[in-house]
Amino acid sequence: MQQWDCNGTGAQIFHVSPVGGGYVKIVNANSKKALDVTDLRTTDGALIQQWGYGGGANQQFEIFDAGNSQFGIRARHSGKALDVKDFSQSSGARVQQWTWAGTANQRWTLQKAPTGYFAEQIGPIFQSERCSTCHALGSKSMLVGQHHGLIAASDITETATPRGTQMRCGSGCHVSIASSVPGETFDETEWMVPSFDMGIDWTGKSVSDICVTVKTHLPTAAAQEKHFFEDARIAWAVHSGVLPNGTQKPKAPPGNFAAFKVLMEAWIQDGSPCP
Repeated sequence: MQQWDCNGTGAQIFHVSPVGGGYVKIVNANSKKALDVTDLRTTDGALIQQWGYGGGANQQFEIFDAGNSQFGIRARHSGKALDVKDFSQSSGARVQQWTWAGTANQRWTLQKAPTGYFAEQIGPIFQSERCSTCHALGSKSMLVGQHHGLIAASDITETATPRGTQMRCGSGCHVSIASSVPGETFDETEWMVPSFDMGIDWTGKSVSDICVTVKTHLPTAAAQEKHFFEDARIAWAVHSGVLPNGTQKPKAPPGNFAAFKVLMEAWIQDGSPCP
């Protein structure tokens, strides 16, 4: 673990959750790994790293009031506090454990991830051409028109779901969508667009309206992760953008599926706040 200038990325956002006895685990939004005192060491100077959470006392911490709206963070197994090594103020300085002394390099300010995060990082993805175009094809006639006569209304099948009607391209015109991201596999690999009755056409909606609509349709973190990370259509929009005829369309930001997952996971792990 190191300190760095604040930039709002998932690498700097942590999910704090109780584990009992007044202790918490601290899990990074980007890696989903927990803060961990290296090798279960109990001595001053042991470095803090990230590791898959296993429930060890070296991965559990007490966050305590240090006064002046600042906090100390003490490892359960050693009783020692998180400490920026050598009082360094430079980016890249390592974080270690050390006997609590109440000095500035052991004091932390905890901030809730800002609600502006969705507006700044997530909203532009939903409002991009790739996402907004597909969400606006809410009728058979619009879908046929988008394909410039390559499909007919009879090629489109409609499937009723609890959230509304899905329209699928029965001609299989997007059969390669599953390979949008090399090395990734997806649960949902068939091309589909939402009918207008699903209420997720982003046309004319503000970023705040989009956020509220997303949370209405996907009310839990599990539902959000499944949709955003297991749907090949979304991966195609942010990572590929290549049409069946080989035409390269502009990709949705950030232009890379791995980077997209980092942005989305940070928002989800913070409770998916809306602006």
